[in-house]
Amino acid sequence: MAKTKGFDAESRPSTLPFEGGKAMDEDNDDEEDAPFRCHLSDVPSSHMPSSFTSSFSFTEDHYNFLNGRIDSLTSTVDGLQNTVGGLQQSVEDLTSLLQQVLVS
Repeated sequence: MAKTKGFDAESRPSTLPFEGGKAMDEDNDDEEDAPFRCHLSDVPSSHMPSSFTSSFSFTEDHYNFLNGRIDSLTSTVDGLQNTVGGLQQSVEDLTSLLQQVLVS
């Protein structure tokens, strides 16, 4: 079954709801996540062929495709964050080891 959470085929103009994410730093803990709506009219038409903009209809298939790409990108970013965290820990461990060797 297709994922359709947030899709509203009856809404005009076509919108894709995005949920705001919290910033990585802890200083923004008091800020609330705000929903963000991306309207087709917000996309500069100079970036799209005129035949595309005149006949564009945002369908459930478009939503599912974009939602899948967003999920994939989110997973990739999460994986990169884990890799960077692991590398950072390795550098800290090596630095500590080098300091111990240099002191003794």
